[in-house]
Amino acid sequence: MGRRRRPTAAGVCVPAVLVALVLASCAAASTTTAADPDAFVGMLAGSTADHDPVGSPEALAEMSDLVVAGTISAVTGGRLWGRGEDDPAANRSIVLNVTVTDVHVGTLPDGADGVVYVELPSPGGVEAQVYEEHLPADLAGVFFLVPAGEPGETTPIQDSTAGRPEGQPLFRTTNPQGIVLGVGDQARRLLEGTQLGEADLTQFLPDAERFPVAPGSTSEPDVPPG
Repeated sequence: MGRRRRPTAAGVCVPAVLVALVLASCAAASTTTAADPDAFVGMLAGSTADHDPVGSPEALAEMSDLVVAGTISAVTGGRLWGRGEDDPAANRSIVLNVTVTDVHVGTLPDGADGVVYVELPSPGGVEAQVYEEHLPADLAGVFFLVPAGEPGETTPIQDSTAGRPEGQPLFRTTNPQGIVLGVGDQARRLLEGTQLGEADLTQFLPDAERFPVAPGSTSEPDVPPG
């Protein structure tokens, strides 16, 4: 790929404005504790925000500050979105620790040491340890990312440094299409839960002109029918 390169370090500017993160609570944790990629994806599937889908990795990359391929090496507890633990509207996040194998767009933050930290909603407030129990080794994916939101007047954030080493920024997925994992012999979108058949992860890299079509789909990929 023309833009593919190994990880390098450079500064990442995190905007001071609040980026809205919708934390849904429409999934529940599995009662088993064995590493299980289907359970891992299922715990997060459906935790999406309203968005306008795009039809290609190329278009999604243009919206992203950082696009990397890598593996999820750990899940850590994240920030609390709300006014405190006793806030009934508060939502806890988790942080995917992504060990980067290739950088396709952008550059890694200074001192990243080959790892980026991706904040996601934790539906139902499930603890990071539960996700860790289901996380299989070497779960590979492609991640389209922008800087995560900062505290604001409408949605304050507690534990602002949680989930990653001191000085490292948090990222979030550019939109719910922005994390695709290789689960067994299938590609699956983490937040949408969409199964994309036997698509190869290389079909989701920024140079690809179209997203693969889900099995049985009669519409263009990720573009609402007219």
